Amino acid sequence: MPAEIRIPSIPGTETVRFVGWLRNPGDRVEAGDEIAEIESEKATVSIESPADGALGEVLAGSDGEEIACGSLIAFVLAPGEDAPHPPAETVANTTPAPVAGSSPVVSSTLDAELFASHRSEARKLASPLARRIARENAIDLELVSGSGPKGRVVRLDVERALRTEQSASAISAHPQVQPNGDNRDNLLRVYRNNIAEEVALDGMRKTIANRLSFAKQTVPHYYLRRDIHLDALESLRRDINLGRNDETRLSLNDFFVKAAALALIAVPDCNAIWGEDRIYRLSDADISVAIAVDGGLYTPVVRKAQELSLSSVSSQMKAFIAAARDRRLGPDQLEGGSLAISNLGMFGIDSFDAIVNAPQSAILAIGTGRRVPVFAGDGASVVPARVATFTLSLDHRVIDGARGAALLAAFAGLIETPLNILV
Repeated sequence: MPAEIRIPSIPGTETVRFVGWLRNPGDRVEAGDEIAEIESEKATVSIESPADGALGEVLAGSDGEEIACGSLIAFVLAPGEDAPHPPAETVANTTPAPVAGSSPVVSSTLDAELFASHRSEARKLASPLARRIARENAIDLELVSGSGPKGRVVRLDVERALRTEQSASAISAHPQVQPNGDNRDNLLRVYRNNIAEEVALDGMRKTIANRLSFAKQTVPHYYLRRDIHLDALESLRRDINLGRNDETRLSLNDFFVKAAALALIAVPDCNAIWGEDRIYRLSDADISVAIAVDGGLYTPVVRKAQELSLSSVSSQMKAFIAAARDRRLGPDQLEGGSLAISNLGMFGIDSFDAIVNAPQSAILAIGTGRRVPVFAGDGASVVPARVATFTLSLDHRVIDGARGAALLAAFAGLIETPLNILV
């Protein structure tokens, strides 16, 4: 029988943007062949053929279309097979703007209550999960500004209205003003003579804006700073890299990832995440690493970094960087993490304060290495040393000051006596 081709389910994602088909109807395909591409908020993902055969007529999925996860978009047909009649769910699972006076076709998986909400005229576009959270907490969706496709209200929008008293009160008192700033008409009036270009937000930039705004508003940040000596680490790295080629050469960042993981294991109270009404302690030190790309950044996760050799950390990071530049990182590579690392040292930044990526509880911001005069061990003479400023941003709900200081001290000890990273 014909094999269905569906938009894959992506955890935490309800709709994706259809990038385009890589094959044409009638083309011969084999199981595992890449036949289409979609873009979620986190990454570009390829859709693979589920079987051998010929690609049938396309049922859904035009370039740039917002389409729901799980939607049926085509069939793979064996010789002599005909495609079945397109089911109603194909229409129901795409997400075009509603047309006044029209009655949508609803799949059997939608309950009667959701169907009724879709039939209400001029109703706010909102995801089923956002509607449920709003209904359970008596939130008026008409007063919530949507950050999803076409102004669609998504889970983060409702949670922001629910958890942030300031935002919630602003929405209630001034429904015509968006909680993130002046409304568009007023903004365009003020800047009417100075706007050179309007740049539409893509999925990545929307995600960055939503998550970091939410984190900065709801996570009680505090910051710990420490200048850490790098001379011993750089000397060890030079020795290890002798005779290695570019593909196997270790970077300073590789050492930072491994040292951060070992520090979390040494101070287990800091290897934890916030869970609303509780704290979850983690068994492994999974380290997120920020990778800059055009238009934003990715934070892939090095899993169980405390168990990996430096060579394994290095090879994973090189693969992540290549995949990030091609926007090929999968959702499973971007989820989770105990602590994040953001390194702007290569841009000459002395120090900076990074925003905690909730539900993680910490992020380590790394500045550039610089030559400074320091007192030698005898305390009487001054010698040159290479140091960098490391700033640890922490969620005070999870990690108190003394524990945060212990974590940064454990990390500093590993960097300044780097042979301990190897044993």
